[in-house]
Amino acid sequence: MKRKYLKVVIPTDWWIEDISIDDLGWEQDEIDVFKKNYPNLFDDDNFVLNIQLSDGLVTNWVKGGCGCFRTVKLVDTGSYYIIDEDGDMVEDYEGSYVPEVLSIVEKGFGDYLEFYIDRDGHIRDWKYDVTKKLYDQPQEHR
Repeated sequence: MKRKYLKVVIPTDWWIEDISIDDLGWEQDEIDVFKKNYPNLFDDDNFVLNIQLSDGLVTNWVKGGCGCFRTVKLVDTGSYYIIDEDGDMVEDYEGSYVPEVLSIVEKGFGDYLEFYIDRDGHIRDWKYDVTKKLYDQPQEHR
């Protein structure tokens, strides 16, 4: 089994005040604008990121868009799934604390997403050891 993707699922009814894509900042009353402009990032009432573990490419990202996930406080409202090369879920963390691998800019303490996505759709400074489980990732680079 080879771990291939990390699927991050965030309920849209959660106040996500520090997400921005290009110049559009996330406000609770602008969810419809986000859904219209970035439909690939939504699945029903959830905001979804599909991250390729090998290089941090967000495969459902809108190319050419720059993203900032800075001090996005989720506590234990997000869900995280590791998907293998066959498309099977091999790790399932529903309603879990934010894994430290998603706190790149600053330490997230299990509560915060802290990363940037560049115009090519890659998470800046991404590092992931595909031989280890999501919550067993080394943190020496943070």
